[in-house]
Amino acid sequence: MGFAAVAPEISVLAIAAVVLLLDLFPSRERRGRGASGLFTIAAVCLGLTLLNTLSLRGTATLTDAFVLDPFALLAKRVLLAVALLSIIGLAPYVRARRIEHRAGESIVLILFTTVGGMVLVSAREWLTLFVAFELLSLPLYVMTCLEKDRPNAVEGAIKLFLFGSVSSAILLLGIALLFADRGGTFFADGNGRAAHAARRHACQRGANAIRPAISRPRPRTRARDMAEAPGRWRTTRHACGCSTAGFKRGPVPTPPG
Repeated sequence: MGFAAVAPEISVLAIAAVVLLLDLFPSRERRGRGASGLFTIAAVCLGLTLLNTLSLRGTATLTDAFVLDPFALLAKRVLLAVALLSIIGLAPYVRARRIEHRAGESIVLILFTTVGGMVLVSAREWLTLFVAFELLSLPLYVMTCLEKDRPNAVEGAIKLFLFGSVSSAILLLGIALLFADRGGTFFADGNGRAAHAARRHACQRGANAIRPAISRPRPRTRARDMAEAPGRWRTTRHACGCSTAGFKRGPVPTPPG
C-alpha cells in the first residue's frame, strides 16, 4: 500500500479536525477575532497542503480502487486551490451576514466537501466513487440551509436534498446493473456484453472448427466391428497356431499369406 496516495486527503481531514476542536471551545471574541482566527488557521494549513502536493510525483496506489495518478493529482491541486479561495472569500461574507458563530462549521463543511472531491478523482471503482460522491454532496446540503433565518434557505436545501437523493438512487441502480453485466464494480472489469459476446463468438468458432474433425466417419476396421458387435463374430483357431475371426453366418476368411 502507498499511503502517499491519500496524503492530501489525510491532511485536509486533519485540518478539519483541528478547526472543529477549536470551534468547540467557547470564546468571547467569537464574533470578531475568534472567527478570523479560524479562517486564518484553515487558510494557512490549506496553503501548506497545496504546496506539499507540488512535491508529489509519479503514481501511487493505495488499493486497486484508489489510485493517485498525475491527472488525479492535478485535479486535487485545483480542488485545494478552490477550497482555499472559498475560505478566504467566506471570511468577509460571514462578517457581513453576522453569522460568525457558524464560521467553524462552515469551514469544516467546505473541507469535507473538498475531501469528497479529492477521493472522487482517485476512485477506480464504482462503490468508492459513490461514497466519494455522497461525501461531496452531503455537506453542500447543510451549507445551503446554513442561514436558517433566510426564507429561501430551507426550501433550497430541501430541493437540493431531494434532487441529490434521486441522483444517488439512479447512480446505485446503474452500479447494480453494471455489476450484473460485468460481474465486478471496478472500471476495468471487462466491456460488459460486448466482451461476453466476443468470448461467446470465439468459443463458437472454435467449436465449429472442431466439429468436422469429430463428426468425420472413422474407417471401418475388423477390430472396431468386433468391439461394436462382438456377438456377430466367431474366432477360428488353425493348426498352425494362428486364429482368424469372421461372421458367424458367413465363411471364415482365410488368413493372408
